[in-house]
Amino acid sequence: MGSSFNDEIVDTSADIGSIESTEDHQEVEGGTENGSIDLKDPSEAASTESLEPPKLKYSRLNKLPARFFTKDAVSCCYFHEKVFIFATHSGFVHLTRPDFTPLRTMKIQRSSILSLHSEGEYFAAGSIDGTVVIGSVADDKDIIAYDFKRPIHAVALDKNYKTSKLFISGGTSGNVVFSSRNWLGQRQDTIVDGGSGAITMIQTINDLVIWTNDSGITVAQIPTKTVIFHETLPKSFPRPEMFWPRFHQTDTERFLIGWVNHVWSFKISVSNSGSSIISSAASSFRSADKKVTLEHHVILEDTLIAGISVFNDDLLILNYVPNNEPPELKLVHQITFEEISVDQVAMNRRTNLGLNDYHLYQHESQWFLVSADDCIVVQPYGLHDQLTWYTARGEYLEAWKISELWLARDQRLDIAERHMEKLVAEERWQQAGEFLDEMLALAGDEEPEYVQRVACCWNKWIARFSDAGHTDLLVDRVPCVPVGDHLVSSRHYNSILEQLVERQEFSKVLSLVEKWDHSIFDAETLRDRLAEELEEIGEQEASVRRLIVDLSIELDEMEKCIDHLIWLKDPDTMQFLDEHHLLLSNINQLPAIVTLSAAGRPLTAENLATAVAILVKNSHEILPRQIVDALDAAGLDYVSFLYLDALAANDKLLVKDFEDEMVKLYASFNRDHLQQFLSRHYNYSVEKAISVCEEKKCVSELVYLLSKVGENRKALKLIVDELRDPEKAILFVSESDDRELWDFLLDYSMDRPAFIQTLVVAAGDLIDPLPVISRIPRGVEITGLREALVQICGNVQMDRLVHELVARLIAAESMELTGRYMSLRAQGTVFELDRVPTETLVCRDGRLATEEQFLGHRWKGSAATVAEKINHVAYIRRHIGR
Repeated sequence: MGSSFNDEIVDTSADIGSIESTEDHQEVEGGTENGSIDLKDPSEAASTESLEPPKLKYSRLNKLPARFFTKDAVSCCYFHEKVFIFATHSGFVHLTRPDFTPLRTMKIQRSSILSLHSEGEYFAAGSIDGTVVIGSVADDKDIIAYDFKRPIHAVALDKNYKTSKLFISGGTSGNVVFSSRNWLGQRQDTIVDGGSGAITMIQTINDLVIWTNDSGITVAQIPTKTVIFHETLPKSFPRPEMFWPRFHQTDTERFLIGWVNHVWSFKISVSNSGSSIISSAASSFRSADKKVTLEHHVILEDTLIAGISVFNDDLLILNYVPNNEPPELKLVHQITFEEISVDQVAMNRRTNLGLNDYHLYQHESQWFLVSADDCIVVQPYGLHDQLTWYTARGEYLEAWKISELWLARDQRLDIAERHMEKLVAEERWQQAGEFLDEMLALAGDEEPEYVQRVACCWNKWIARFSDAGHTDLLVDRVPCVPVGDHLVSSRHYNSILEQLVERQEFSKVLSLVEKWDHSIFDAETLRDRLAEELEEIGEQEASVRRLIVDLSIELDEMEKCIDHLIWLKDPDTMQFLDEHHLLLSNINQLPAIVTLSAAGRPLTAENLATAVAILVKNSHEILPRQIVDALDAAGLDYVSFLYLDALAANDKLLVKDFEDEMVKLYASFNRDHLQQFLSRHYNYSVEKAISVCEEKKCVSELVYLLSKVGENRKALKLIVDELRDPEKAILFVSESDDRELWDFLLDYSMDRPAFIQTLVVAAGDLIDPLPVISRIPRGVEITGLREALVQICGNVQMDRLVHELVARLIAAESMELTGRYMSLRAQGTVFELDRVPTETLVCRDGRLATEEQFLGHRWKGSAATVAEKINHVAYIRRHIGR
């Protein structure tokens, strides 16, 4: 039977004290910035120095009223997402928001409160005095007490208590009682279970209720008040009422129960009953049938469970240690149940506390380890905590690694520098060099201030390594490009390169220069230094010279490249000189440079085409005489020929002073085009040309030159004696149109049958055959003479017939034209004149008109004489277009 709370228990004016800690509270030093303190047992900390940061951190709760934990021991707590509730052994309850903003503190029962529960709007408290008090979290006047006459160990509210007014309780009576109000406001109790010893726990999950007693663990459905699952305790289980179980709901489908040293894991699922097809109306009022199954049951050695929860994917177990020892907070693998870590928690005033005096509650990512006289807040050891832990122990490398994704760059660089100082102090230069590259790496999105600091760090540490004689460790690690807009001092790079050159490590120099941006070191100093060491370089000389060339180009000192390019036999040297207008200044080395263009191949026109084209292109910048003299001095006559030939094709005037030399060059290198050259150019000496042709046995060209100076007979003798070409001899004589030369040819050729035959065949076309035939010596056998004579006779007869036919055609055509002419002369033109005009008359197309009518004007000249009349007629014809 329910009764008014104010009628039975009234003490709302009780002194609740200050919320600050009193002097009875232990002062704990060593707090960190986030409020955490080291609450581990000192003896354990001294025995083991962990290499890994702890999983958990601890801080003491000091936001409760002053009497809590000091004057009044805490008996139980409840943590809901909307409200936190703390109860004491003297019957006080303290309600706060989850951020510990106080709601109110009041005395609601006469003795120890052993159980608390809340569904967010109401709270319930069960006391050893046999009462259950239910009140509103928000309204301090909405409160009621129920007396069950026997100590209450556990109480729980229905999730819809505001409307159902249903709560469940149990205790030493051994009964699980479902209590609600009837329509008259009176309490109605329904006993669901009993007779199996004291009830030690009642918890609800949605529409399920879980309780424990001596018989074990029981689960029932609240709407139907029917038991759906029971787990019997093992036979060897100690007295259940002595050690109360601990409950934790892991999610909506699973819950854990830890009891003494046993852990049970249960799963909730919806039962698939055979009568699942029901009407929609019925399904609206029927709760789903639930099924509970046991997933795991394990016994933990050396453990008395005073609290159980989950930490990430593992179990968090509060272990009660007898004999007033500090309790242990164990992290246990949820599958294998192996211990991951164990922390001894140094809680205040542990004397005479039993297992039931300790509790472990979870709210979001915090756990509250509560005893009668203390409350410790347990939190995961976060990244900031790990960072602090590592740095406090000098483990700067680990601190630097874990802070990669979340710590500010400047702060992270501070940690990295501390690690560098540690490595250097320990003479671990190799590791320091490797780490330096990592710690000063840039991603490209850093702020300018940070980039500037990185550049300063590079300068600082390179200097430190250099002073210690360990520069080699940084050779491959220093920045290859400028650090943002800030440069690492070039003296460091110059020093590295100088040391490598001194040690003649030229391959390393080449590698670094290829990798480094050339703005970060002094290119001129390096070039000059390498040039000094050329004699000592050995087989790498080619690569070093190529580097000198590249550096000189960067420095815009092209002249210093030439000797190295020639040494390298670079086929593009000619193009390089042309591009930078260096041909004239290097004219003395031109022969060597030209031959490089052939790239080791024979000096042919094809292989030298590029070089020759460049020389021709620069003919207005470099005098052809300079080029020819340089080539001739080097014995490159063929190159001179190619150059002058190309120059002549480009502009004949440019070679007019070289024609005598070109005759000799053509005779030596291109005899096929010599005669063409001789016929097209006129500035060469014919006498010198004749001398060259005689020397080089250029007979055809010599014939041309002799004919040019009138030495036709001498030329003809060459044709007959040297060329032995009768057709050419006949053609030569024909072109000369010299009768005496014909006779000379006939007389000079009579002892040569081949010539006689050709002359006989040619007779009739070019010459009279009789002189040829009459000069043939007796007894000379001439092949084909008979056929030639027959052909001559045939040709003569044919010529006669053709001439007769032509004469007849001409005569007939002449007679026809003569007749037409005579007929035209005999004709006249009739004109009808009204008068005899005195003006000049013109007849055109059968029409007679005056000169003025035809032309629009009159002839102003005289027409008295025949000559004047002819001029007049010509004038008229010009104007009428005839």
